[in-house]
Formats: sequence, structure tokens, C-alpha cells
Amino acid sequence: MPRIELLLKTSTVPSRKVLFKAMKLASQLSGSIEIFVEDYRRSEDHTFLDFLSDSSGKRQRLGDQYLQWTAQVLEKAKQVAEDEELQYSIDFHRLEGRKWISQLTKALSGDLNLLLIDHSDKSVSPELLSALTRMNRNALLLGDKLWSSSPPVLAAIDPLHREDTAAKTDDAIVVAGRQISNMLSSKLTLVYCQYVAGYLNEYKNQILKGQKDGVLDFVEDRGLQKLPIHFAKGNPEVALPEAVSNSRAAILVMGACRRGSVSRFWAGSTVDVLLKKPPCDLLLVAAME
Repeated sequence: MPRIELLLKTSTVPSRKVLFKAMKLASQLSGSIEIFVEDYRRSEDHTFLDFLSDSSGKRQRLGDQYLQWTAQVLEKAKQVAEDEELQYSIDFHRLEGRKWISQLTKALSGDLNLLLIDHSDKSVSPELLSALTRMNRNALLLGDKLWSSSPPVLAAIDPLHREDTAAKTDDAIVVAGRQISNMLSSKLTLVYCQYVAGYLNEYKNQILKGQKDGVLDFVEDRGLQKLPIHFAKGNPEVALPEAVSNSRAAILVMGACRRGSVSRFWAGSTVDVLLKKPPCDLLLVAAME
């Protein structure tokens, strides 16, 4: 049976919207939900009682808190299922201590190559994204914006990037975009940001035409002519949120890594910006070399 894998934190109970999205995807696949729970207490998260208790008492209290948290999640999931008429099956996998990321990566299955992450607090561990990138696993960051019945998906491509002349990252972005749009029975649109630096304004029209022709060649080479494509004007950090707003997209698919063999770690400048202020849910694609 296929399963949806969702990462949560015991520091907060997920919202109904985050749970609904995971449950909707699982329902579309007729699969289950495996919830991985980060239960690592940093020094600032410990209470005064933690410092007064011996190790066994502290562990018992933390165990009780974890059980209370899982009960709250299950009750909220039950309410979502009743309201949305969804069938569901949920299992929990507790990740304890400083090495919770390595525990997570060992426990993930390879069925969908996709980890859902509650991103409603706009924070995600850079170490986690780095680990997911190294194992070529995609991450869908879920915020608190509601999905429509068939949420539109945007896939941000850049096949003219000089550090990725083979466009492997863009191929992976298209594959991931198709996967999630098929799961949700929704529309997938490609988007390319056309940007010309100010000092090149004299050649702006020629550059924009060259960019458009190059992207259309990529689309034709890959047999993607049936997918609509939007040419957004401006720097990606600004143009992509505008494209999301104009299209009412629910998910934006992006490359999670800087391109090129020298710098293959998570996030580039655009991802950095959008992680802090996401225009919608973000699907970060870890393209293989």
C-alpha cells in the first residue's frame, strides 16, 4: 500500500489545513499516512521541571507529553475526515534526540520520493533540507493556505541556466510537477522568469526573444507542448510570487539545489527568499546528478 509521509513537530499541533492536505493526498492514492514526529527538546524548550527531575522522571513526563500530542493529532484528523468524508489510516514514528534527522532519513521509504513537511510556522531546518537533497528526496512544504478541489500547480523551470546545460534539474521539476498534479487531478503550468539586468537594456528585446526561443526549444525537445507555459517578467524572487497570485496556484514546484557540480547543496537565492515568505505551498525538487 502506498503511503504519504508527513513530518510534524511535537512543539505544535498541526492545523486542520495541513492535516487535510496530507489526508487528501493519501485518499487520492488509497494509501496510509506515516507521521514522523520531531520530538527533540532544545535547551530553550526545556521547562523548569526538567532540570529538577532525574532522568527516569524526565523521560516519563516527556513520554506522557508525546502521547497527549498524538491524541490531539488523531482527534483533529478524525474531525477532518468526518467533515471532508475521507477514509484514513495513520501511524506515528517518534524521532528523539539530536540525531532525529538521521533517524528520519533511515525510516523514509522510496515509494513516492516525497516528504510532506508542516511549514505553517515558516521555519524548516537547513540541515534537514541538506539531508533530503543528499538522498535525492523531494520535500513538499505545507502552509496554512487552503487548497481548492483541484489546486493549480506551477512548475518553475530555467532550462537556459549556464550551470545546468543538460537541464537535468528542469526535467526533475517537470516530473515532480506532473506527479503532484496527477495526484490532485489538477492543472500543471510551466513558468519561466524572463529577467534582463539593467546594464543590458540596450539589448533587452533581443535577450527576451532569445530566452523565449530557448525555453520553447526545451519544451519541444521534451515533448511538453501540451503543457501551458507562462513567461513571467522580472527577477524570480518577485515574478514567481506574482505568477502564483495571478494563477491562484496552490503549489509552486522549484529546484531545491543550486545548479552545477561545484555547489550541490540545498537552496539558492530564490528558494531562500520564498522559504521566508512562501506565496503558496512549495515543492522543492532535489534533482539527481
